[in-house]
Amino acid sequence: PIEMILNVEPLNRPQREALVGFIVIQRLRNPHFIQSLTSSLGATLGPEVKFEDKAYMRAVYETLYSQNDFYDKLARPILHSRWVIARSTSPDFVLPDVCNLFGEHAGKRFVLMPLTPRDCLIVLPIKLTQLRIVPHYILVSEAMSRDI
Repeated sequence: PIEMILNVEPLNRPQREALVGFIVIQRLRNPHFIQSLTSSLGATLGPEVKFEDKAYMRAVYETLYSQNDFYDKLARPILHSRWVIARSTSPDFVLPDVCNLFGEHAGKRFVLMPLTPRDCLIVLPIKLTQLRIVPHYILVSEAMSRDI
């Protein structure tokens, strides 16, 4: 699906869902997310939980993959939002260690996911009114690519 998006090829529903799954799984498996999860659990659960116990923390982390409601809360906004591929004529997009960035604007989720140094998938915090099989493609200026 990533190659198809880069080549401006239409995605069918299973391909779109596979790409959303990839985005969510990359979010869950990166060390930055795991560290923030551990920190927030520590603040919530208190000192009685032994975060130094690697086996325990791995078991806690692995339960995320079986939490369908949690996965749905991450995936649904991506699947049903407007997608844009921002293209730059120069290699301006830095491929981050965390793979993608999730954020919120006006209570709605957005995602930035550089795919190549010249292409960045942006999931806008705008709900789709009708499903598009090809995202919007925009050529961004140097200033816009810096902002992204």
